[in-house]
Amino acid sequence: MQPVRDCRSTQLDMMILGVGVRILCSDRAACRLLRLGLSGLLSPTQTGEPTLEYRIDRIPSAPGRYTIVCDQEIVGVAADQHELLYTLEKHLTIALQLRCPEFLFLHAAAVERDGAAYLLIGPSGGGKSTLTWALLHYGFGYLTDELAPVELNAMRVAPYPHAICLKTRPPKPFELPSGTLFTSSTFHIPVESLPAPVVHRSMPIKKLFFVQYRPMVREPTSRKLTPGEASARAYASGLNLLAHSHFGLPATAAVAGAVDCYEFFTGDLRQSCRSLCSIIEF
Repeated sequence: MQPVRDCRSTQLDMMILGVGVRILCSDRAACRLLRLGLSGLLSPTQTGEPTLEYRIDRIPSAPGRYTIVCDQEIVGVAADQHELLYTLEKHLTIALQLRCPEFLFLHAAAVERDGAAYLLIGPSGGGKSTLTWALLHYGFGYLTDELAPVELNAMRVAPYPHAICLKTRPPKPFELPSGTLFTSSTFHIPVESLPAPVVHRSMPIKKLFFVQYRPMVREPTSRKLTPGEASARAYASGLNLLAHSHFGLPATAAVAGAVDCYEFFTGDLRQSCRSLCSIIEF
């Protein structure tokens, strides 16, 4: 299984949390995919050698399959474009966690309003990315829909603005825009197609919402959590807990104890956005 190597590789540079990342890609279709999926992270000003360098190559004996190489080691083989983007981002986020232990990485989305960040935390498939997409139609800015790096010393969340990834089509009036990237399993909305600005600087955290979608319930419901309840839920969303003292318990408790936290069950998207806005404005 030998990859195709081409001296005409396209180079994509990023600077994420102070870590220089470079992607070399010799396949036109894969390059277009990565440019759309990661456009919010691309940096035209990076100089010097990157800390992380990836190379994406097409496997000639298997059309549509790619190898992902980092530091001269194959770290993944993707069967299609969905797997390529997923596998690359998964390796990248783990590599960032290893290189940035001063951050607490949460599996969470984050939106911005009036200079403050609001984190949407929940399990995969819990509706946080769809709610993020909908909130961008209600005056919120976009920070991330998946990975929220928290600066513990300042209680701020850093941006990770890749394309918003949805597993199902959103309902009206939040239809997918033109420019959406379709893969075999997901829909990716590039930052250029968002109805709101992308926030490229860290923001102070104002509130946490622990989100869960209930498809059979139209009206959203919410409940303010105690610091203990919120800490337990935040801990379950931590990605690099072992990088912090005492298995990350003080770090997650500090985040959950610093702001108001809510259990938030979503239903109808418009009603959910209005309900969340009313909590923020209260």
